[in-house]
Amino acid sequence: MSTTHRMERKNWREIYENDNNEKIGLRNIINNLKAEVERLKKQDADIEKPKQEKAEAEAARDEARSHRERSEKREVHPCATLALKEKEIDELTSLLSEQEQMRDFMIEFLV
Repeated sequence: MSTTHRMERKNWREIYENDNNEKIGLRNIINNLKAEVERLKKQDADIEKPKQEKAEAEAARDEARSHRERSEKREVHPCATLALKEKEIDELTSLLSEQEQMRDFMIEFLV
């Protein structure tokens, strides 16, 4: 085997090893990004849940108000259930706001 042939072979081996190392690095980056996407999807789902709970609580509150307005009894007393639902809505709104701020922070952090 000639010296030139050995040098070419060595060069090709180095190129091959560098390519493999680069592929491994890129594969790791892709896997990390996929994991981050899944984490963000889960975080998004966690944010959507309070939104849905808020919408359901608002619907229940509206139904309670409507029922109370239609009611023939016009007694003047606070509706405990309505007050609890309004408090729950306020808490969910606050939680949603915090989670949206956290999501925005994470998005800015990742960008």
